[in-house]
Amino acid sequence: MVSSMQRKVLAILPKCTGGLSLVGSSCIVYDLVQQIRSKPSGSANSFQRIMLGLSCFDMICSFCNVLSTWPSPEDSGTFMAVGNTQTCTAQGFFNELGNLGAVTYSASLSLQYVWQMTSPGLRNRLPPQHEVWLHIVPITLAVIMAVLGLPLTLYNNSGWICWYAPYPKGCQGDECTRGQLAGLFRWIHYAIVWGAIFTVTVSMYLIFRVVRSTEKRANMIRSATSTVRSSGHSGDFMDEAKTSVSVHNSNSTSSSSPRTKRVATQAFLYIGGLYLTWIFTTLTRIFQTAQGVTHLELLILMALFFPMQGCFNALIYFRSQRNRNQHNSRFSATSRAAKTTQFKSSASQAQQPFSVVPPMSVASSCDDGDEDDDDEEFGEELGQPTFHNNTHESREMTLPDGQEGSNELPGNDETE
Repeated sequence: MVSSMQRKVLAILPKCTGGLSLVGSSCIVYDLVQQIRSKPSGSANSFQRIMLGLSCFDMICSFCNVLSTWPSPEDSGTFMAVGNTQTCTAQGFFNELGNLGAVTYSASLSLQYVWQMTSPGLRNRLPPQHEVWLHIVPITLAVIMAVLGLPLTLYNNSGWICWYAPYPKGCQGDECTRGQLAGLFRWIHYAIVWGAIFTVTVSMYLIFRVVRSTEKRANMIRSATSTVRSSGHSGDFMDEAKTSVSVHNSNSTSSSSPRTKRVATQAFLYIGGLYLTWIFTTLTRIFQTAQGVTHLELLILMALFFPMQGCFNALIYFRSQRNRNQHNSRFSATSRAAKTTQFKSSASQAQQPFSVVPPMSVASSCDDGDEDDDDEEFGEELGQPTFHNNTHESREMTLPDGQEGSNELPGNDETE
């Protein structure tokens, strides 16, 4: 039995956590809109559109949690209840609309992450014919489930908020004057919720596999590159060509590795917030249905975490924005330094006589590359052969790491 003090706690706590969620989702929407307006094209990418949809639905259900017990009928015996049947029905409608829309949009977000991980070259650009379904499904399910509750009079006081509930409280079957099918619709609701969570879980597994595969491939190529660098210069032209190709591939793969890890981390954080939001409310409903009892501990955890999805999303979203800004600053500095070094090297080489070198004296100059997802800024200048002041009497070769080779021809007795 819930005491009077416990009822007060359960009525006030969602107002605080729901308020944090409302502020968090509002900040995400504001930031996304500012980003879109700042673009020359004024258009959003797939992540921004999905995140806007998720945050808008979360704002709806967060506002309902802020209202808490206020819209409930005064005769419901709930603390601070000042509403009536109509206000309770309105709160129940928007509560169902926002909650179901937010969780199904979370599934859409995880599918977008899977697409981004498996198609990194597309840069968040889902084909329109695919992306449209990531909006249609969440919106359709949320609207249908919310609208069906109106003619069936399913929205009644359900503790500290109005939702699917029978009225009077504790009635069964024909005893109920409202909400006779509330139990059935609760199970349909949770089936959709955990179907979305299952989709998110499968997406997590697929993302993990992609990250693990990418990291293994990158580590293998880095190891091979280190072996080539430590082995010194080879006089064979085919070995030099293979060195140049393997190092260039290493630059491309290693530059995609940090991007892959950042996307995977972001996906896992969003998904973790989703689990934390829904696990306690689901356990509460399971115990209510199976045992006919309500555990106070689960109710408090439910009132604490269930309204918090928007706050979790905001913390993760702005964390990623901060990391991205720091990463872009580092990349800009590295890019400017690399271009300055390349310009000085080109100017120095332009002052020397140029002659074509026989294949045996071609050497590739290698660079570690920049580990950033915007590696196309560097172009294709890395890993190219360089030719220097050479005649038939002396050939000067440039070795990796800037070491100068002997004036002897590779293959002479002295060098071997």
